[in-house]
Amino acid sequence: MQYEIKEMPDLQKAGKRKVMAKPLNFYQIDYETFLDNWEKESAFDKGVMRGVLDEFRHQLQRYMAIGHSVKVDGLFVASIALSNRHGAEEVKEEGLRYDTNGVYIKGVNFQTDAKWLKNMRNQISLEKVGKVKTLRQVSSTEEERLQMALDYMREHHGMIRVPKYDALTGIGHTNACKELRKFSRMPESGIKSVGKGSSLVYVCN
Repeated sequence: MQYEIKEMPDLQKAGKRKVMAKPLNFYQIDYETFLDNWEKESAFDKGVMRGVLDEFRHQLQRYMAIGHSVKVDGLFVASIALSNRHGAEEVKEEGLRYDTNGVYIKGVNFQTDAKWLKNMRNQISLEKVGKVKTLRQVSSTEEERLQMALDYMREHHGMIRVPKYDALTGIGHTNACKELRKFSRMPESGIKSVGKGSSLVYVCN
């Protein structure tokens, strides 16, 4: 497995330069490709494997939905993660009523099985690729970058993705994600988000 060393943004403005190892993920294996490759190495039919995985996914969701954590021996322990849209609330008086309308399911916690993780570490050989990637110096303002995004969208079917915004502005992938997300929450910006995950795009509002 290959990895690179990248300089990290100084988000705390502490004046310190830090670097971190990041894995090189060449592409994402989709569900069909995963099943096709698995079938070639297995005695089970692809349809059987799909059925088992679909039922496993359903049962996992069902048990967590009623408040259980689920342990899959040799793989992980899964449980629901909750949060509040307004952040932590300060208790100012005894018996303060909690705003339950702000509570939502933030995601799922996966605690990896220690033995499985150890076996993976033993099987993977790490290889460093290239030189340390330093941060690009950015002189543009946030307002100027917003205009860059709007100009690009007007010329390219009214949409932009995070990698293209990063390439246009040079602020780095993480900051590009944060900035576009910020714009999408500002009605006056003229940008809104559509889709989720790998299908997430930003379009003219």
